[in-house]
Parts: sequence; C-alpha cells; structure tokens
Amino acid sequence: MGLEYLLECIKDYKVEYKAMIIDAYEFAYRIHKGQKRKSGEDYIIHPLSVACILAQMRADAETICAGLLHDTIEDGVGITKEQLEITFGPTVAFLVDGVTKLKKLDFGNDQRSCDAANTRKIIETILSDIRIFIIKLADRLHNMRTEDYQPRNKQIEHSEETMELFVPFANLIGAYGIMVELEDYCFKYLKPSEYKYIEELRQEVLKEYQTSLDELIIDLTRCCNGENINFNLLTTVKHPYELFKKYRMYGDLSKIHDLYSVKINLNDRDQCYRLRDIILGK
Repeated sequence: MGLEYLLECIKDYKVEYKAMIIDAYEFAYRIHKGQKRKSGEDYIIHPLSVACILAQMRADAETICAGLLHDTIEDGVGITKEQLEITFGPTVAFLVDGVTKLKKLDFGNDQRSCDAANTRKIIETILSDIRIFIIKLADRLHNMRTEDYQPRNKQIEHSEETMELFVPFANLIGAYGIMVELEDYCFKYLKPSEYKYIEELRQEVLKEYQTSLDELIIDLTRCCNGENINFNLLTTVKHPYELFKKYRMYGDLSKIHDLYSVKINLNDRDQCYRLRDIILGK
C-alpha cells in the first residue's frame, strides 16, 4: 500500500480533507526519514499502511491523519502534542496522544488478562474517543502482516495479545474482514504446524472444486444476464482459522458443507424472488 493507493481510497473526500491528509503524510515522511523497520523497508511504509487501512474503513480525515502521525510523538525527536495541535488541530493531536499513551500500557503475558489498571485505561480510552482504539487496531493489523520479521517469542506474545484484545474489538465494531485476517495471523504463529496442515488441505480443496465453482458462476451469470437482472457476485472460501475450527469439530473436510459460498447481491427484493424461481426451475 503506497501513497497512490491512499489517494485512491480518499478520492471522493472533500478537497480540504484530502489536502490535510497529504500534509500529514508529508509531515510524517519528514519525521521518519532515515528510520527503518526490521524488514529493512523505510519506516514511513508503516504509518502509510495504517492510514490506508483506516481509509478502507472509510474513517474520517482526522482519523486518517492521526494514523499517519501515530508514531511521531514516540519516535520523532522533539515532537509534542502541542506542536501537532498547532499544525493539525486539537482533534488530531488528541488522537495521536491517545494512541501514544495506549502503547505504554503493559500487556505482559501474565498481566494481560488480570491487570485491572490496564483494562480500566483501555475502557477509558474507548470511552474518550473510540477512534483511538480503531487507529490502534489498524496499527496492529499492519504489524501482524509483517510479523515474520519478529523473533519467535515476540510472534507468540503479539499473537496472544491480538487474540485476546484486538480480535474481540474488531468483532465488536463490525470490522469482520480485519477480525478474520487477524485470526489467521494468530493461528499461523500460535499453531504453525496446524496452520500449515490446514492451509495445505485448503489449497487441495480449492484445486479440486475450482472447476465446479467456475461452472456455477458461469451459470448464475447467464441466468442473470438472460433475465436482465443487475447483480454483483461474490465468492468466498473459508479462511484457515475458520476452517481449522470446523475441522476440529468434524475431523473430516467432507463433512464441512460450507467451504465455499457464492453470494449474489441484487437491487431489490423482487429480483431476489425472480432469480430464486429461475434457479429452482419454477
């Protein structure tokens, strides 16, 4: 995800909002210039990726700006909340400061589930402005996408923390795509052998049923076009962690009947009934 992708995501935002986001990117670029991530890539890629995730969620401009700037107070020499407030306004400064404070919470293995002080601070953060935790969620998602560059003990620690804290939050706010992706990464790092086995099974199933799925899509498309029905067709395959839970329940892939799903989005209810009757041969 680069600057071009971010600009594409915000192309329908107001001109002044786009200008503010570009200013935040340029500010973050200057602050992080010369810094590198463990992957070896320029550090600016991280806040830029966080901003792209937030833009995909259709976050407001101030939240996207805060995503771009979320590491500037912590990593930027001499950068303060007051300076951000002067440059980008009080809301952006408040959000960045909130994310910075949230990073300082102790999520050690033994304390994570029982430290009442941490729990209280998290709740206070969410109540003060839920956007702070949404930025942190986007931050965690990108970090998990690049977790291969972390040592094994950190992969385990981050995955446990993600499953206990960020996955439930993503589910709570309805960010199901992010939730599923986080679950898959956690599964990969917490149970690597099971993940490898399930992913191999998944690829075998994909290969075995791809032809049948393609034929089904062709037939549905022909039906809709023949009846002048406007449609949007979406196919999904169970993600590794979803498949693992099902497999653990049934012990046999042949007993799992929803490995694939084909969803057809139509314009109105009448079209739904028309297509249903066509499929059923009525």
